[in-house]
Amino acid sequence: MSSLSQGLEAGIRVLKTAVQSIESNIIRSRKETVDKKTVSVASRLVELLEKTMRLLDVLSRRIQHVEDGLVTISNYTYIFRTSKEVVLVRTRPEHVVLSLDLESNAVSLKTRDATLSVSPNSLTISIRSKLVKISPLSEEQFTSKRDELRMALKTIEKAVYRRLLPLIEQKLQKV
Repeated sequence: MSSLSQGLEAGIRVLKTAVQSIESNIIRSRKETVDKKTVSVASRLVELLEKTMRLLDVLSRRIQHVEDGLVTISNYTYIFRTSKEVVLVRTRPEHVVLSLDLESNAVSLKTRDATLSVSPNSLTISIRSKLVKISPLSEEQFTSKRDELRMALKTIEKAVYRRLLPLIEQKLQKV
């Protein structure tokens, strides 16, 4: 297994931890105390993280036997490893960067307008100059920042669903 593939596996573990925290603390265990809108936003976030995990899993299987270096996934889509992180770059039609910081156990998804950063105990979304930071373990933070999180998710979802998921469906499912 290449170090690229190992880095992707580390990113999958980080996202899985965040998904489990959100599901157990917001969606499943407290349906009585959390309003439906907050559960809906948390579910959208979980769905986004699960699809990102799926992308990382498919990439990991695709590059499992590839040596380190710059790997071309498809036209305008590349993956490489630096000393501290594994980076997936999609340059066209819209610039999207998915980076996995191996030292701080964080997964970041960056687009022109937004950044989503996930670590096991924090989730940060910045849209232009607005920053939303929450803990996946805190019901109160999800409830109080629900509207900001919902608006920020809209921009991030657009990039993932229009730019990265078609990449999986068209190019990587041949593995």
